[in-house]
Amino acid sequence: MEIRNQQITTLDPLSENRKWEIDEEVIIDNCIIDRISFSGLNFNSRVTIRNSIINKADLTGAFVKGGLVISQCLFIEEFRFDSGGHNKKGNEVNISGNIFMCFADFLDSHFDGRVVIRNNIFQSGTCYLNMRNPNSGSCIYYDGIVSENNIGKVDLD
Repeated sequence: MEIRNQQITTLDPLSENRKWEIDEEVIIDNCIIDRISFSGLNFNSRVTIRNSIINKADLTGAFVKGGLVISQCLFIEEFRFDSGGHNKKGNEVNISGNIFMCFADFLDSHFDGRVVIRNNIFQSGTCYLNMRNPNSGSCIYYDGIVSENNIGKVDLD
């Protein structure tokens, strides 16, 4: 699925295709999107979201087995990636060069492959480095995390 240079009200593959598993690569580039709903979906190939303005993004419970790239985006009201992740080893999650005007929620996400979170602005903070209580929804990084040059609180509850 490739979406480029579009303005979209709602992007929700489940309601459109009635499929929980998405095997093809997903590329979203240079778009304005009011709402992305990838909640509960399993992506077996890479998902790339870049150069876009997104009002609300719900990736709750999304499994990005093939990896995830989010770069050069602006998230305005909501970014939820809680209870998700689950990228396979060798399929990196890379979140770089974004601005999050809203709280970026990574609560209870587990990542089997490497994660890179670099050069982002978290205006309202995020919780991806909240390691205070591993029994209360902290993120787990089995193959490590690189966290560099981010602005904003990254260890909120």
